[in-house]
Amino acid sequence: MEILNYWAMPGIDHRSEFDEDYAQALIVTAEHVFGIDNLRARTRRREVCELRQLCIYILRQRTRLTTTAIGRIFALDHASVTHSMQMAERLLEVDRAYQRRYKWFVDRSAMEVEEGIKN
Repeated sequence: MEILNYWAMPGIDHRSEFDEDYAQALIVTAEHVFGIDNLRARTRRREVCELRQLCIYILRQRTRLTTTAIGRIFALDHASVTHSMQMAERLLEVDRAYQRRYKWFVDRSAMEVEEGIKN
C-alpha cells in the first residue's frame, strides 16, 4: 500500500486564510504593543530582531504556515525563518526576561489578534 504525502500533491492549496489573517493581525499587534514602526524592516536592531523572532516562533507554533510561507510574510527565506525559530527557542530556554516577555505578549495579544481577525 502506497502512502501519499498530501503536502506534495499538486493542485491542492494548503494555505489557510485564517492562518494568514492571524499572521497579519499578530504583526500589527506586536508593532502596536511594543512601539515598533515596521517589524518587517530589514534592520538588525536588537529589539526588532527579538520581536521578529518571537512572532515567527508564535506563527510556527500556532498556525499551519510553513517556514516558506512565514518567510514570504517577513521577506525572509525559509532558512532565516528556521534560524529565527531556533534563536527564539534558545532564548526561551535560558533567558527569564525573554520568557516573561513571551508569556506577557502571548497573553496580551490573544484577544487583540482575535479582534483584528474579526475586523
